[in-house]
Amino acid sequence: MTHDTMQDSGFEYYLAKATCWLENHKADRDADPNPLADWASHHSEGAHWAAVAQDGSIVGEADPVVDPLGDLVGYYTTPETSKRYHLGLRLIAHLAIGEIQRVVGKNVIWARNSDLSGHLWPSERDQYRRALSRKAQTVS
Repeated sequence: MTHDTMQDSGFEYYLAKATCWLENHKADRDADPNPLADWASHHSEGAHWAAVAQDGSIVGEADPVVDPLGDLVGYYTTPETSKRYHLGLRLIAHLAIGEIQRVVGKNVIWARNSDLSGHLWPSERDQYRRALSRKAQTVS
């Protein structure tokens, strides 16, 4: 995975990616990107999904399921997510999202770890800087 060189490239890279992802997916204006950035930093390899609420919180997860030949069949909720929302053993991620939204009382969307990795494009860097500037103005 290629990380762009930011002054504090480690976590700040994921923070920039998460900030942009939340803005691009119409999360709350004051959504906290830290939970998504933290999740992404721990799921940078393989293929995983996080159920992200409109406030930026991670409310569930899904992992890929492959057939005996190694072909991707789909994404299913993790056992922990299924248990938390009483979904049965495991449920196809797209079918589970409605129940997760109902229980948490917020809009929820799946974020793929691949959306939060790869090159940090100049447009993302600019978007992140604008978000930081807006937050600084809000605090002042």
